[in-house]
Amino acid sequence: MKLIIVIYMKFLLSVTLFVCSSTWAEPFGTQQNNATETLSAYPQTRFSELVDEYQTNIEEIESTKGVYAEDLSQQLFSLGLAYQQKGEHGKAIKTLTRSLHLKRINNGLYSTSILPILNTLINSLTEKEQWDSVDSRYSYLKWLYEQNYNEEDIETFFLKMKMANWYLKSYNLKRQKEPIVDLLNSYNTYDQALKIAIKKYGSTDLRVLAPLHEFILVNYLIATSNHIPPVMNVDSEGNIIITKSLLGRQLASLKFRSLRLGISLFKQEMEIYLNQPIINYLFVTRTKLKLADWYLMYGKRETALNLYQAAYHYLKDHSEITKEFSELFSLPVALPNFPNILIKTNVLPSDLISASDANYVHASIDVTRYGKVKNINFVSSNPKDNAMRIKVLKFLKQTKFRPKIVEGNVISAKKVHLQIFQ
Repeated sequence: MKLIIVIYMKFLLSVTLFVCSSTWAEPFGTQQNNATETLSAYPQTRFSELVDEYQTNIEEIESTKGVYAEDLSQQLFSLGLAYQQKGEHGKAIKTLTRSLHLKRINNGLYSTSILPILNTLINSLTEKEQWDSVDSRYSYLKWLYEQNYNEEDIETFFLKMKMANWYLKSYNLKRQKEPIVDLLNSYNTYDQALKIAIKKYGSTDLRVLAPLHEFILVNYLIATSNHIPPVMNVDSEGNIIITKSLLGRQLASLKFRSLRLGISLFKQEMEIYLNQPIINYLFVTRTKLKLADWYLMYGKRETALNLYQAAYHYLKDHSEITKEFSELFSLPVALPNFPNILIKTNVLPSDLISASDANYVHASIDVTRYGKVKNINFVSSNPKDNAMRIKVLKFLKQTKFRPKIVEGNVISAKKVHLQIFQ
């Protein structure tokens, strides 16, 4: 049975932001937990009854204690959370905004009791794609943490992860006139989060992997970003003066360091896996392959080939030849092969090609032992037009592939079948 590689690709910025705001939200405490438990206790069909109950409580508090009563904020927060979990984010935003306002009045601008409301509000603003408001709320969140925590506190780590993720999201959206500003902010913030995690947990703790993986991703985006052109000015005598902007110098410096930094980060990932009580040799091998990929993407071909061979023999020396072992080396892999990049390859039977109704292009390619694509042929596509084929052609010509490795030898692969989804 013929095998194919399935690639899911996004043609603009191939980034999947797995670190979402809820993933790295610090513990909200009993305030949100109680509200969530209350909501989950009601079936979906009784949602309107639950809302009516919260609204009745709100009206009673307003009539007896006034519109600025301290316990009014909790009822509004619970109602807003209910709206959010129901998917009614417009109502959630309105309700949570009022809850936040009352909490600030009663507990003060610096109170950490604001955090659960603020985090929940950011989630609904994100769902509604109100990006300017999201950015404003994140700025307030950052300020609030600065008032309550020291730079080395673990709570600051959670904030750094959230902020770095937001900067990366903002970069993806091209919100700013100079999007590279968001990318640089994300780079610096993930770097800070990684340092905090290492200091808190130790350099070989598995909890260091999350910021490490995100920092690897942003380092890759820095390395592949466009250079910022120099600034041209004319002096009083009419002479043209060409200078690099501060932003351009910062980006150029990080791009220059990206190769060495990537190597260091992958070696750090390997050290984490190697220092566990039980070593997962497959994880170590995958990291060895990513290190080889990194060299290949930078044009260090012979070093990359040697590392591919070393990765194969390492796993062979520590593991039996299994199906998972064979699939790891038997077919080319589109690069970069990071867990948080929206280019994923899987080996599937060819009879699944026609089973999908999604937009795709089915192509056949050759991949050289140095990862270069040649002899691109289109087999079929859905829809049957040239627009997507042109995009796929450009993608394939620009993409390096991890080469095929057989018995430790890096070889070229002929007629590799790809199904590429948009």
